[in-house]
Amino acid sequence: MLGIPNPTARHTMTKSRHGNKETKKPKQVRAAAPPPAATTPPSAPAAPPPRQRK
Repeated sequence: MLGIPNPTARHTMTKSRHGNKETKKPKQVRAAAPPPAATTPPSAPAAPPPRQRK
């Protein structure tokens, strides 16, 4: 019951189950890509954008 028949449910489950893994991976990649932004104070605001995008 992974939500195959329910695209919406699948998305919710994926976010709930793989949400942690997916959010962690994109976060690390984004933080590594923009080293200046991550080192500067904007590092905190940089975290929220990825969450809103997902």
